[in-house]
Order: sequence, then C-alpha cells, then structure tokens
Amino acid sequence: MKKTITLLASCMLPLLLLAQAPENDDCSGLIALGVAPACPDTFFTNIDATPSDIGFGNIPSCFQGGAVGNDVWFSFVSSDTILDYTITLDGIAAGGNDAISNPQIALYRGDCTFDGLAELACASSPPGSNSVELEIEGLTPDVTYFIRISDYSATGTPNWGAFELCVDETPPAMTIDEGGSTECSGILFDSGGEEGDYSNDEDHTFTICPDNPPECLIFTLDSYFIESVDIFGVGETLSFYDGETASDGNLITSLDGIDFSDEGGGAVCYQVKAESGCMTLRFTSDGTNTFQGFSGRWECSEECEDTDPITVNTDIDNQEIIDFVATPITTAEIADINCPQVSYGTFEADPTDLGVENGLLLTTGRAVNAIGPNQLPGSNPFGDNGAGGDPDLDYLSEEFGNGLPSQNACVIELDVFVTANELTFEYIFGSDEYPEYVNDDFNDIFAFLISGPGITGDPNLNGQRN
Repeated sequence: MKKTITLLASCMLPLLLLAQAPENDDCSGLIALGVAPACPDTFFTNIDATPSDIGFGNIPSCFQGGAVGNDVWFSFVSSDTILDYTITLDGIAAGGNDAISNPQIALYRGDCTFDGLAELACASSPPGSNSVELEIEGLTPDVTYFIRISDYSATGTPNWGAFELCVDETPPAMTIDEGGSTECSGILFDSGGEEGDYSNDEDHTFTICPDNPPECLIFTLDSYFIESVDIFGVGETLSFYDGETASDGNLITSLDGIDFSDEGGGAVCYQVKAESGCMTLRFTSDGTNTFQGFSGRWECSEECEDTDPITVNTDIDNQEIIDFVATPITTAEIADINCPQVSYGTFEADPTDLGVENGLLLTTGRAVNAIGPNQLPGSNPFGDNGAGGDPDLDYLSEEFGNGLPSQNACVIELDVFVTANELTFEYIFGSDEYPEYVNDDFNDIFAFLISGPGITGDPNLNGQRN
C-alpha cells in the first residue's frame, strides 16, 4: 500500500474551525416527520454527528462494527388505518455534501429517556451502497416510533453524508388470480405466491385501475421464469394491456419463457408502461410443466418518460481509463490490457436506475451494444469479440463452474495504490441472454481477481453467458 504525504507551507491568518453536530444528533433533538406516510421534500445529513447513548440496548442488532457511529434521530406517528410500513433511505449528493454510504437504520418504540427505548427492527445496507430499506409489519395505530440512522466504516473514516428519508405504506402483495386492484402501488406474484409455482391450465386476468387514474402506470417485472412457447404455440405467456380489458387492440407486449418483445428488457427489471390510467395483465399456462413464475410491482407516475440510455465511449486511451477508476485517495496504473478495442470503453449512466453513474465497461462482445435496446432473441452471432479465453477464468470454471474453457475474454489489469486500508469496487453485471440461459449450465464466471496488502476479494461466481 503506497502512501503519499504532501506538506504545504503558506502564510495565513489564524483560523479555528469547529464542527457543528446536526440538531437531531440525539434522540432529545429528533426531527419529527409527522403522521406516516411521510416523505419530506428535503434532504438530511448525519455529517459531524456524534454517537448517542440510550442506555439499555444501545448498539442496534444489525449495526456493523458493534458501534453506533454518527447517528441521527427521527420520529413518526403511525396512522390509525395503516399497519405495515417501509422506511426507505436513499443517499443523495445535496447541499455541497456527498451522499451517505453504507447507511444503517434501527427502529424503536418507547420514549427518549435513558433506558427508555426498545429496538423493534433493524436494517444495514450492503457494502458500498447508498440506500437501505426497512419493512415493518403490524405497528400499533397512533403511536410514536423512533428512527435511528447512521453510517458504517471499517476504517473509522466517516461515510456520513446527505440522504432522503421516507416512511411509506408497504404496498399490498397480491397474486394474479385475485382479479385486480385499485391501489396506486402494489406487488404482484403468479398464483403460487412468493414461494410456490404456478399451476397447469391457468388463465388469469389482473386489472390495475387506481381510484385516481394516473398519467402513467409503470409495472416492473423483478423476476421471471416460465415455460417456453414451442413452435405449436404451446407454453406459458404473460401479456400486458393498456386499459381495463385484455384485447388485441390495446396489447402492449406479450412475453413467453424465451423471447422478449421489441421493447427490449429482460427477466430482471423489465418495465411496461400504460397511459390510459389502467393496466391489465393476463397469464396463461398449458397442461405440462410448472415453474417459479414471476413477481413484479406497479406504481403510479406523473408521466411516462423513457429512461435515458447509457452513453458509451470506446475511443479512449489508457489515461482516460485511469481517470475513470481513480479517486481522490487512489491512484492507478494499467498493468495490461488483453481485450479487443471494440469490447471496452467508458460509460456514463445518469440519470438511470443502474446505481452506478459512470465507470469502465468490459464486454464479451461490442461495448456499444450495451446501450440497447436488445431486440433479438438468443445470442447475436455477430456480437462476440473473437478473443480467446483467460487462464484465471478457466481455473474458476474448472473449480466452481461447468468445466468448459472460457472464450471472448476481456481483461484489463490495474495496479491501484490507496491511502487507506480499505478498497471497494462497485460493479454491475448484465447479460443479453438471461432469459435463454437463466437455468442452463452455460454459465460463464465473472470475477474480480484482487490481491494486495490489506485488500480482500470475493469473486462473484453468479454470471450468465455472453
């Protein structure tokens, strides 16, 4: 690990800077959000917050590192008609502050006196994440509940920052055989529910028509695994319609177990939008084979805006790669590039819901194809980059995969020097053949091979072909 210290000499007037803790640094100074649902149109921070001590049970059960860190406090009052809530924290860069990282939430009931609070629920974000969600069921109506928020850092260097906080009603979960809903948000499963499979010979229609018709209804398909339709038209289909009925005249798209429509998408985060104020889903199954089915969620929106695609630049040099991966506390050097020029580049993805705004893009095909939309079923015969395999990936395939040799590898090796004792990589993995190979043996291995003093790596072995 390389450390650099720079000494600056200058003549300046004496200056004393004192950090000021936020007003809600302790439970006694908490920010009251009011009666839930509550989602203030503002941002909060835990910058310069100090650890609280509430006495008994001071360390929340899920808080990492066994410490409360830089905690701040909020409260809300439960509604007399809502029992189930979802508390959502999203880190944002606001007010000249960075977004909070590795946020943690604990929920309490009681009062703000020493030994006066009891923990009810707790949630901690995955490492490197800027958001966390906590679901609570069966709260008592008209009672004040207390929210404790902090960040976590293995190094002791604060990951504090700005964030938005919402306490919403948990959307109702329904199955497609229940007929429909007039709610503006909800969760929908196939007839087997969250855990079970759907059945043979089903024909179910589910209509979403909120009491106050929105400008746009958005349905997001989170998971999807049904039987393929064969050449005789036998198999399962999930169809979406813009309106209160299922008819050919208002069909948006129809999906089966292998192909997706020209709108693009995939088995994860596939979105369908309706502008009539209502949306109808229809699911049909044949008499053979049942699978895990699908799950998705809907929400109302003010307008049906298309998500902006990412932008990709493959005309880059080594310095541009370094600039994209370097941070104020790291420097990088390229040790080797073993990848065709068309297969790597830089990308920018703001605003989208990818979770990463920009970075380095590596592909087994052509990097520009990552922009989408993917309108072709199966693989693209002209999409492979023609490169050979990689011995490290071959080893992982032999030890953990199907033993097949790798191909179309794209490898960029970097030497990274960091001025802290923790190094974190954020990455996203995507596949244009997810629906075709979701449960197949043709799974490639996608991995970060990381080594160095004070650095640990956990290769991600859950990948898909191409």
